[in-house]
Parts: sequence; C-alpha cells; structure tokens
Amino acid sequence: MKRTRKKPLPGFPKTEKFKTTEEIKNYLSGDRITCLLCGKQYKELGVHIHMHDTTLHEYKEKYGIPWTYPLCSKKTSDKKSDKSKIRMENGFLPPPRTIDELTEISNKQRRPMNMPCHDNLNKKLRENYKKHYLIHGNYWQGKKRPLGNKTRKDTPKGD
Repeated sequence: MKRTRKKPLPGFPKTEKFKTTEEIKNYLSGDRITCLLCGKQYKELGVHIHMHDTTLHEYKEKYGIPWTYPLCSKKTSDKKSDKSKIRMENGFLPPPRTIDELTEISNKQRRPMNMPCHDNLNKKLRENYKKHYLIHGNYWQGKKRPLGNKTRKDTPKGD
C-alpha cells in the first residue's frame, strides 16, 4: 500500500528565513515544534523532515537555522540532556572532552605504516602468494584481466 502525503495546512510552507536568533529560540521553545513545510507539530523534526524529500541540513539552510540548534522542542532537548547526564554519572557515557584534550589528541603523531608489524604481515602475504603461484601457476598469464575501469601498466588502456 503506497503511503500518500497529506496536503500542508493553510499558510504553509513558509518561505521566509528567520531574521534573528530570538525568532529561532521562540520557534524552538515550546513543548512541540512546528514543521515549516506542512504546519504539523512534532516533538522532533528529524524523521519527519525526510517525508518532504529534504534533509535536515537543507531545512536549516532554507529557514536560516544555525547547525548548532537541534530540530526538537526545548522540552525534548532538556529531557535528552538530563538522560545523558544520568548516563554519564552511571558510567555508560564518557564525559565530554575539553578543547585542550581534543587538540592534544588531534596533534598526536599517527603510527606510520612502516612498523615492524606491517612488515611481518607483508612477508606472510608474499609467502602465501608464492606458495599459491607454485601450486596453481599464474592463472592470468596470457589472459585478459578483469579490471573494470582501472588500468595497469601491463595492460593497454581501453582494453
């Protein structure tokens, strides 16, 4: 059964962007938030927005809502925040990191790919390939390799 979309309420969809942050805060401050595309009220707009074949990013951009603002009512946002705090206190969620901690993590030197553990892995792969080649021979010798869109030095382009 195909799902049919109902018509938007009178006066919707809205076309103008929010001009001030106060307007945005008033829009998000109630118990429910009104979809500016159809006029229906929801606790959260996240799932509903996809019914209009748009993304959250496009919706926020269309109405001038900053990406830092959630598309849920103030009451729902407070409930989620309280639940997260309780989970952090009970040890189910890690505490939020400070900017200094995040900077330190991002500045750490990454492990290079030429570590001894990678050498051992490469040796094992080469040995297994040699064993396979000795037993089965080169299957692709004299045959065209299935490369898709890729090309190799030993295969002429366009073949």
